[in-house]
Amino acid sequence: MWRVSWSVLLALVMTVTGGLLVHWWYASHPSEWSDFDQIWLGAHALVRGHNPYIEVPKAFPWPLLYPLPALLLGLPFVMVPLELARVGFAMVTAGLCTWAVLRRRAHAWPLLLTGPFAYALIRGQWSPLFVAAMLVPALSGIVVTMKPSTGLAVLAYRPSRALVIGAAGVGLLSLLVMPSWPLYWLRELPGNRHIVPLVTLPAGVLLLLAFLRCRRPEGRMLGALAIIPQTPAMYELVPTLLIPQTLRASLVLALLWNVVYLWAPSPVPWTPATVPDPFIPGRWTIMLVCGYLPALLLLFAQGRRPPTTQALNAREDPE
Repeated sequence: MWRVSWSVLLALVMTVTGGLLVHWWYASHPSEWSDFDQIWLGAHALVRGHNPYIEVPKAFPWPLLYPLPALLLGLPFVMVPLELARVGFAMVTAGLCTWAVLRRRAHAWPLLLTGPFAYALIRGQWSPLFVAAMLVPALSGIVVTMKPSTGLAVLAYRPSRALVIGAAGVGLLSLLVMPSWPLYWLRELPGNRHIVPLVTLPAGVLLLLAFLRCRRPEGRMLGALAIIPQTPAMYELVPTLLIPQTLRASLVLALLWNVVYLWAPSPVPWTPATVPDPFIPGRWTIMLVCGYLPALLLLFAQGRRPPTTQALNAREDPE
């Protein structure tokens, strides 16, 4: 009870802190946009009975690349202005992720106080919610449908009945709301050269070594992150906070994550016209050296023998 009480209390602190961080950022950078903006715009289009895949590009620099289930999650935020919606989404993601980590991976708390985690909140990204979904199966089915590509890492980490049932339920609901959305969504995906598998980037193929630890959920997750198409930005490092098994390892990885964040000035959000061709992110080398490769090394250094099912269940459900 003591541990649960503290996890809830600290999660509330992070909820407020995340909201204040995002409010401060966009008050200081009024010309920048968040990736959550297209969720908010798309949800508004749904409420008005319009096609979000047609309406969002009219007010956002990118086509709508999210599936319709993500817009359903955005519906509660349409009641407030965009500035408050950004803050609200950051509060939800920060709070849920912190609560799940403190409850089931308490030694990983230093990674919640890093630049990449803060950047995920600022950019309105989903990676903190993926961490929560990996640790709390009841959330997995809902979260996976919001961003199916990265959501495959959740499936690789821990397949579960809750994931399948939740994903099927949300998917069915989205088809009832707009039966034709998969056709519009799939039409927008080709040609976005900033969405690539990590293995296609320089030395990214090394991350496939994670599959040598495929009997461990962390190994399957890191291997999946290497092969799924994604935007290789530093907020995608967040799921690897599940790999360290000790506070010391978490502190070392947190220090390296902050090196990634501080290595260069904060990146300006891309638009279709500014994506390099060929696409290699400017921070990829430092992300690989100080983010992904240390996580891979930890995966191998923390023992060859995978935990038994009983031990894994005890670790995931400590109460």
